[in-house]
Amino acid sequence: LLAWPLLPQVDRIVVCLDPLERSRLAAVLARIIVLPHPVALAMETPRFGDAPRAMAMLAGAPVAQLSMTPKDDRRALVKRGVDILLSAAALLGLAPFMLLIALALKAEAQGHVIVRSWRYGLNNAVFPAYRFAPGRGRVAGFLAQTGLARLPELLNILRGDMTFVGPAPHPVDLTVEGFDPFLRLSDYAHRHRVKPGLTGLAQI
Repeated sequence: LLAWPLLPQVDRIVVCLDPLERSRLAAVLARIIVLPHPVALAMETPRFGDAPRAMAMLAGAPVAQLSMTPKDDRRALVKRGVDILLSAAALLGLAPFMLLIALALKAEAQGHVIVRSWRYGLNNAVFPAYRFAPGRGRVAGFLAQTGLARLPELLNILRGDMTFVGPAPHPVDLTVEGFDPFLRLSDYAHRHRVKPGLTGLAQI
């Protein structure tokens, strides 16, 4: 499951083990809790009456929610609409400014003006994040220092890979003091229960 290429498209993970096998259950949950997906535990159907109110129902069977993200389809639709409108308007309005930046970068150094780097997104899906090319010149240094190098990420917002406010989109080869935080910190991947953002607490 952890290595399955289609895992980012999974909506929910349901563990079907005997709740009384606590050691085995704990071992399985310890492995998958690092994923950003909602995790539920399948429970036995009650012999009498309905399932307890604390339980959710899935395909007619009760499940206990172990980790989840509240889902509001209407709010998600509105947020996506706002992202599309604002990113399209920003790209159109900033197009002359971004063209000047591109020309300045091209004059300062040869090579690509906009580069892409692979980042983690929603549900750990990998996507290419667009940015102005880094460099050692004045223009590139100014863009990096002011955050303007990230302006091409407006394209990612328009595409649906990112949103305006959210966790920073981490590189796929990210290490912290030499180790992979996804392997060492059990709830680190929970930041990917939402789309990464152009700005957020880390940048502020």
